[in-house]
Amino acid sequence: MQQLFTGAGDAGTELLDRDGLTAVPLAEREYPDDRLIRRQLDEARTLVGNDDSRAARILCAEVVFDQMLRLAGNRELRSRAIATLIHARGFQLLSRLLLAVDGRRVRVLLGTPASETASPPHLIGRSEAQGVTTFTVSERLYSDPSRDTVIDRWSAELALGRERTAAAAAA
Repeated sequence: MQQLFTGAGDAGTELLDRDGLTAVPLAEREYPDDRLIRRQLDEARTLVGNDDSRAARILCAEVVFDQMLRLAGNRELRSRAIATLIHARGFQLLSRLLLAVDGRRVRVLLGTPASETASPPHLIGRSEAQGVTTFTVSERLYSDPSRDTVIDRWSAELALGRERTAAAAAA
């Protein structure tokens, strides 16, 4: 059921080829909503760049609540949404997205991270307590020249979620 192909001798091909459409593997299919999600997240990033973080958070909320299933099923979109939420400082919505997608309890706070837990060494600190992962983000992250790279790397790690934890346990 993972891939759907049609062939000359396959039973049921007349149903699939009835309109002259070729079946494609399900894993390779680009959904129309994916382009819409990317466009909305790009627009939110533009709003952040124009110092309108509130409007960016509102747009992110629309994406997260309207497209939760697509974000849950597509790691690239999820990573992009996470990065946009971090740029827009939509930390509460970020926490809810991660809880809904894979059950992780994550909190993000603005503050001064402890130097021994910070990564990169002065921008983001991480701590674990009572089943909650807390990230303390330095305000300097948002003025750092490498912020896009740091946030993109961090969001990709957050998007992996339980997959990363399971891979680490297996190794």
